Amino acid sequence: MSVGRSNGGPGSRPDAYAAGATGAGMGFSKHLVNGIISTVISVAITAYGADGDGWSTEELLLSVAVSAFLSGFFTSYFAE
Repeated sequence: MSVGRSNGGPGSRPDAYAAGATGAGMGFSKHLVNGIISTVISVAITAYGADGDGWSTEELLLSVAVSAFLSGFFTSYFAE
C-alpha cells in the first residue's frame, strides 16, 4: 500500500483529501460569508435589545459587529 492511498477501511480518506487537495481556494469566501452572516444576526439582535444603559449605541453595535465577524470567520476557518 502506498502513502496517500486509501484501502477503503474504517477511518480511511479519499485519495484527494489524503494528498492535501481540500479546495482551499473556495474556502476563504465561505469563511467570509459565515463571518458576515454572524455579524448581521448579532448586530440585529443587539440593536433590537439595546436600552442605552450608559453605552453609546454606535459603540456597542461596532464592538458587537467586530466580535461577531471574527467569531464567525475563525469558527468556520478552524472547523475544517
